[in-house]
Parts: sequence; structure tokens; C-alpha cells
Amino acid sequence: MELMNKFSIQIKFSSGLPKHLMFAWTSLFLTAIAITLFLAPTKEWQGLAFLFLACVFSMEAGFSQSRTDWRVALHLFYPLLLLPVIGALLIFRGADSTEYAVFVRQFLIGLLCYFGCYWLIGRFRRELGDNRLIYLLLLPGIFHISLFVVDLMQAYGNGAFDIPDYLFYIKDIPRAGRKYLTIALTSLIVFALLGSACASKKMKASLLLLFPVAAFSFALLDTRAAQFAVGVAISATFLIPWLRKAFAAQATRIIYPRIFLVAYLAGVLIVSIAIGYSSGKYRWSQFNLSVISAIKGPHDANLDPGEDAWVHSSYWRNNSCVGRELRCSVDSSAYLRTSWLLFGLRGVLNHPFGLGANRKPLSALFLAENPSAGLDDIALKDSHSGLLDLAICFGLPGTICFLWFSLKILNLGRTRIKDNSDRVLLLGIYLIFIICLARFLVDSFTDGLGFYLMSTAGMLAAMSAPYNEPVDVVKSDSEFRIQKAA
Repeated sequence: MELMNKFSIQIKFSSGLPKHLMFAWTSLFLTAIAITLFLAPTKEWQGLAFLFLACVFSMEAGFSQSRTDWRVALHLFYPLLLLPVIGALLIFRGADSTEYAVFVRQFLIGLLCYFGCYWLIGRFRRELGDNRLIYLLLLPGIFHISLFVVDLMQAYGNGAFDIPDYLFYIKDIPRAGRKYLTIALTSLIVFALLGSACASKKMKASLLLLFPVAAFSFALLDTRAAQFAVGVAISATFLIPWLRKAFAAQATRIIYPRIFLVAYLAGVLIVSIAIGYSSGKYRWSQFNLSVISAIKGPHDANLDPGEDAWVHSSYWRNNSCVGRELRCSVDSSAYLRTSWLLFGLRGVLNHPFGLGANRKPLSALFLAENPSAGLDDIALKDSHSGLLDLAICFGLPGTICFLWFSLKILNLGRTRIKDNSDRVLLLGIYLIFIICLARFLVDSFTDGLGFYLMSTAGMLAAMSAPYNEPVDVVKSDSEFRIQKAA
């Protein structure tokens, strides 16, 4: 009998636990790959990421033996569900139905990212632990920084640049583009630093070495939009009392004693700022003049609207300064972004209910404001501000929906962090979500950034309302709070 009992226990262990862990790790690995591919430069890679997430969702339906409580996720996602309704109404006002179909497809992929990551984090966080999930979230950053190093070495080996001139050429080397690479590096910076608070001694040393490598690479790329987003997160960490307290609770676990932590973080920050300034010194020196020139408006009142510098693409192609003194005195990026911002804000005031879904919202707004202008050689596509593009397409109602959704996610995370300040994974995901929102203010809402933001929102919602724990969603005028059921 004793032998039979041992045999039955062995069969149960071998047939139950390994399959369960295999299911968990397979789902997590597929999701990590999907998030990595969302930050890739090609539609094919992003389509493959969508396939991986669909597989994860089907595994939940086919193999999971437990049920997920979706009430919290649905309450948080409710505002964004109004966006397709608003878009449908705009079709009747003459908006392009083809563009709307593209928006619906992207919206559905974003929905899959949100609910997929919500289920995944909530489902496996308790079984595998926060530490393993942090290591998994390092994968996108490690993959892209490795790819960047390979590209850099190949470019140098092919004679694309010399060492003294590398700061000028390095921006065009990453095959994923600076935008997606800096998003991946941002995630790596946050999770490498906070992950060291709960890592073993050997892993802590690796993460503390990986953190400055990611930070220096990030600064080297000279992406001011990314630098702005990280600056917002750093400011929030030090200026918001409850967030500062939550980070301080982990500080001595990262490096002890505290003086070493301060010296370490200060050293990495100072070197990163120095690298960032050196790589973009020319652009930073012209930043103020560029913004002021854009605010003053067109330099030649006799030009037609389509021939002004912020509209006409050929204005910036010719290296000659004859008749184009503005081109040689300002930084084109800062000048154009400021000009597009001012024009977009005026357009939103003139069209408060939006113009309909469009992949080139600024171009659609320009033609709405200047019907007689042609499309030849017009450089306008998007405003390089995702929030402004959203306002142009879906008007103030659509903008309010997105802000409502974002504030609900942030508020729920705030409530949970204040109650559990030692939860490293929750704090890291919260900071990443803040960075994504800040990036959304000053950069285009491209597919990869949008999917990454929705994935982060799903993770944060799941961390704020633990899986398999009875919850009540209490709706008040000011906030949505999660309370444990009695």
C-alpha cells in the first residue's frame, strides 16, 4: 500500500506540475517575444507578435483550469470602448471609411494586448513570483540593445563612420529605429534597476552592470522625445511623495549602504547627461532659436500656405542656404515639431469634434483648412504628438476618453502602491506606463508604441487587482477603488 501511495504521488507530480509550469513559462515567453516584436521596425514582425498573443489567449481558453475575473479590466477599459463609436459617427460626416477600418484593426490588436497581458500577469504572478516576471520583462531591452551593438559593429567594420564622427552617424544605425530602440532601452533601464532590489547576489551584479550600459546607450541615441519621457518619470519619482516613498523602500535593497546607491545613481545620471548633450550638442544649441522662430510664424507672408517651411518638404532637402537662411540657422526637428503643434492646436479649436481616423492627420487638417492646396511635395503626415493626432482625428471627445482611461489606470496603480510599497514589479510597471504616456505627448502614436502602451496598461491593471482574489469594484465620483471582499 505504501508503495502504491508513493507511486500515485509520483504520477500526480509528473503529470500535473510539469505541465502546469510548462504552460506558464510557454505563455510568458510567447508574450515577452510579442512585446519585443512590437518594438520592431517592420509590419511583418508586428504581425508575428499579434499571432503570439493570439496563441497565448487560445491557451487560456484551452488549457487553463481556473477562471479570470475580468471585472476590473473591463471597468478600466470602458472609456476607450467609446472611441470606435466616436469614429463611426465621424464616418457619417464624410470621414474616410477605409482609414476607419485600419483604425478598428489596430484598436482590436491593442485590445488583445491589454486583456492578454492583464490575464497573463494576474494568472502567473503568484505561481512564478514577481522576480521571474521582472527577468522576463528584460527580454525586449536585451534583444534590442544586442541588435544595436551588432549593427554598430557592422557599420564600423564597413567603414560607415570613423570613431571621431560616430556621434553624427550613430542615429541612423539601429535597424529598429531610434524610436523603438529607446522604448526598449527605457524598459531595460527601469527593470534592470528595480529588479536588482529582489535579485540574488549574482543576478544583482549583472543587473547593476546592465543598468548603466542601457542608460549610456539610451543617451547616445540623441532622442529628445525619449529623454523628455524619462525626465517626466524621474521628476515624478522625486516630486510625488507616495511614489518617492515607494522607491525609497527599495533603495537600500538595490545597493547598501545608501551612500553607495546615491553615488551610483548620480554617477550614471551625470555620465548619461554628458553623453546625451555631446551626441546632440548642435541640436540643443539651436533649440531655443528654433522654437522662437516657429512661434513667430512664417518668415515670408507672400508665400502660399503650401510653400511655407513647415509644410514644404523640399525646403529642408537642399543643402544650400541661398534664399533659405532659416534652414541653416535652426534645428529642423524642433522648428517643425513646434510649428506642427501650433497648427494642430488651432485645428482642434476649429474642428473640436475631429476629422475622422487618418494615418496622416496633419495632412488631412491642412487640406481641411486650405482646400485649394495640392498634395504635391507636402511634408505633413502627423504632428509627432500622439495626443494631438488623437484630438485631430477624434476631437475633444476622443481625447477625453483616452485621458479618462489613463487616469483610471494611474489612480488604481497609485492606490495599490500606497498599500503595498514593497512590490517592485508593480512599481516598475507603473513607471513604464508614466514614460509611455509622456512619450505619447511628444511622439507619434505608432503601432509599436500603441501596442506597448496597451500591454503595459494591462499589466498595471492586473498588478493593481491581483488575480484569483475576490474583489469589489466601487465606483465613486473621483476614483475607482479596489477593495478586498469580506
